[in-house]
Amino acid sequence: MNMEDDKVQESNWIPNQEMSYFLDSQYHRWHIQFREAKQGGKVKKTLLFIHGLGSSTITWRDILPLFSDYRVVALDLPGHGFTKLKTSHRSSLTKITTDIGEMLSAEKITPDGIIGHSSGAAIALKLASLFKKDTKFVASINGSFENFIGLAGIFFPLFAKLLAVTPFSGQLFSNINKRKTQVEKLLEMTGSQLDKVGADLYSKLISDPKHVSGTIDMMAQWNHEDLLPHLDDFSLPCLFITGDNDKIVHPDVSERMSKKIKGSSRINLIGLGHLMHEENPKKIFEILENFSISRFTK
Repeated sequence: MNMEDDKVQESNWIPNQEMSYFLDSQYHRWHIQFREAKQGGKVKKTLLFIHGLGSSTITWRDILPLFSDYRVVALDLPGHGFTKLKTSHRSSLTKITTDIGEMLSAEKITPDGIIGHSSGAAIALKLASLFKKDTKFVASINGSFENFIGLAGIFFPLFAKLLAVTPFSGQLFSNINKRKTQVEKLLEMTGSQLDKVGADLYSKLISDPKHVSGTIDMMAQWNHEDLLPHLDDFSLPCLFITGDNDKIVHPDVSERMSKKIKGSSRINLIGLGHLMHEENPKKIFEILENFSISRFTK
């Protein structure tokens, strides 16, 4: 990977900071975390990790170090974390996928496996269709593949669009999110139990007005139906991992998606919520490790 830009300085509170770099592209200034496989590692494959709406690379803080035999790449989505939007209207599923694909191609990175969480799983599926046979598998962690239904499907997108064009909305919501009780309520909504380190990290993340604005932009421009045309002939091995305590995306969503992809497999874990990979990183690592090795040895 050709990393010519300066190392991240203003983000010294994020985990795995030694892996962090900024990379400029036409539309974004990307924050990327990158690490080569350890010396003498038996597996020299590249894994790409994509977080979901409202999160950042902090969600992979305990997972990335476990994949020491792999080259790992994680990124902050446009407007999220420390990735800066240079232009508006680049936060839809299609445009995010296009921009990630172009950035990876420019850096000569071809992911052998793509792991996505929540809406990041939808990006992972669409991105895999761009790399075609070069990517060996996709793994979804509590994937979000459907728009809201009923009144929520009408209200939430309209509300997000309104916030996206409202001055200082990011500042307003970030001020609200600085309250400890509000952060606790947001995490409780995920169905996951995080330790103090995780809770503190999210407190810092969602108190950043730019991050909140980036999240609102993505909400306003998001449409899961952009993924559907790419599933007609999609045959890449896919693993869908769900937690039965996920209060954000019901496990049935992944079950329905798995039925659309030939040869896919699904694992449902008892007692884990939406942020299962942060609750029990070793368990999720073991599942992903076993699945990836089985794909690479065929």
